[in-house]
Amino acid sequence: MVLVQEIRALALGHLAAAPEVQDFLLVDFGVGVGGAVVQAGKLYSSPLPMSAEVGHTPVQGNERRCGCGAVGCLETLVSERGLLESFARAHRISKPAWDRLARHVDEYGIEPWLAQTLVTTAKVISGTLNVLGLRRVVLTGRLADLPNVVLGLVATEVRRATLWARFGEVVCEGAPHRRAAGFVLTGIDRLVLPSNQEQGLILQAK
Repeated sequence: MVLVQEIRALALGHLAAAPEVQDFLLVDFGVGVGGAVVQAGKLYSSPLPMSAEVGHTPVQGNERRCGCGAVGCLETLVSERGLLESFARAHRISKPAWDRLARHVDEYGIEPWLAQTLVTTAKVISGTLNVLGLRRVVLTGRLADLPNVVLGLVATEVRRATLWARFGEVVCEGAPHRRAAGFVLTGIDRLVLPSNQEQGLILQAK
């Protein structure tokens, strides 16, 4: 039996939906903030059982404790819980709901507390793109569920801070979850080329 992290399945699912896109960083925003890297049509794997952990990048001035045991992780600000906590503090709401946050952003736009979180998130993503030498990032999950103005701000800030944007195009796009396709594709991979280690996706752009 082969276990595959959900975030990696999401990356494979996106690759299955757009096989012509062979290189990207996928960042998913939900209970936590996870990342997966696809290069040359294959999942990047590191010697340690973790990679692209953008959600655990420390943010200066952030004093929230993360589930990983550290203090100040980006995840505590831009995960679903983190965003709702900030929204509740800004508006003195005891029981914030995601739908209420989405409606508020749609009606009033991006408030300063949210803008600061989004800019910080974009800087972390940009740093990851700069290190990996990638020029495309795919955002999925709760952040992509908010009004388009949110992803628009993140995309603008990612391009502002990514080195490649000074020479060519940097793409920042939202996408739906495609985990089922990713799990199916992983199963096909195992049947075609069984291995003791994850080999990534076999599909190539035709």
